[in-house]
Parts: sequence; C-alpha cells; structure tokens
Amino acid sequence: MSVDIMAAEARRRARAVVMETGGLPLVSTFALLTIVAGQLQGSGYSDPAEPEFLSPLENFTVAQGRDVYFTCTVNHLGTFKVAWIKSDTKMILAMHTHMVNINPRLSVTHNGHNTWKLYISNVQPKDSGTYMCQINTDPMKSQAMQLVQTTTSARSKNQILWRILSLLSVFMC
Repeated sequence: MSVDIMAAEARRRARAVVMETGGLPLVSTFALLTIVAGQLQGSGYSDPAEPEFLSPLENFTVAQGRDVYFTCTVNHLGTFKVAWIKSDTKMILAMHTHMVNINPRLSVTHNGHNTWKLYISNVQPKDSGTYMCQINTDPMKSQAMQLVQTTTSARSKNQILWRILSLLSVFMC
C-alpha cells in the first residue's frame, strides 16, 4: 500500500465519521485523520524499500581449468528474485537458488540473507564473456561483469621459466 493509498483510506474513514456525527470541528477532523493513519501504520503497513545492490560485481581473469565464483549482494529484495545470466549469449543460468542451465560445472548458492554466488568450476574458453546479476523489478535492475579466461596460468608460466633456467644452468656448468 503506497502513502497516497494510505492517505486516501484515512480521508475515506474520516469522511465516514464526519457523516455519522453530523460534522466535526477542524481540530477533531485532523486528530481523527492522525489516529486513522496511525492505525494503518500500526497494522503492519510498510512502504517496502526498493531492492538495491550493495557492492559492484568484480571482473575476473582466470586460467583455464581453475574455479571462479561471482558474488552478488542485494538489500531489500522482498518478494523479488535474483537471477544469473550470461548476457552475451542471453542464457539464463540460475533463478534465485535453482539452476536453469543444466551444466555440472555451474552452481549457485544463497546465504539465506542477501548474498548469491555463481560458481564455475574448471573454467573453459567458452565461459569467457559477460555475466549479469539481475533483480526482476520493473524496470529490471542488473549488474554486469566480465570473465576473461586465459590459456596459461601464472603458475604454469613460472614452471616453464623455472625449467628453462634449470636447463640453462646445466649447459653453463
């Protein structure tokens, strides 16, 4: 119930009382409006806050074969739902806590409060792209991030460099 609807309801109730009593002085009418408005608020009425993202999504660069997860934190979700989408392919991956895309390398978790995580295990080249955390408000709210998959991990590069240096030291002896 919006504030405008609440005010209209208070005016309707006040008019009904005024009609029943044959008219009330202005001060009494104002007091009655205040009481009726208080009853509406005391009855559990609350103007729900709009859902909002608490922090931006982070871009990731990850080596092929590694695992990665994206975190989406939303405050005041209410009855709305969070969805994960791979936006460059327009593929819905998960809705709230349920996987839509059946891919054993993907999973979604929710901490029971305000945080959703999309996990991708064993990252592959096809996983690169834009991912979006979306709230089904009207208009829709979303945040996007980029996942860039690299073919060689930094650890692998260090191992290659170490082997080259080891071979060079053998030849130098």
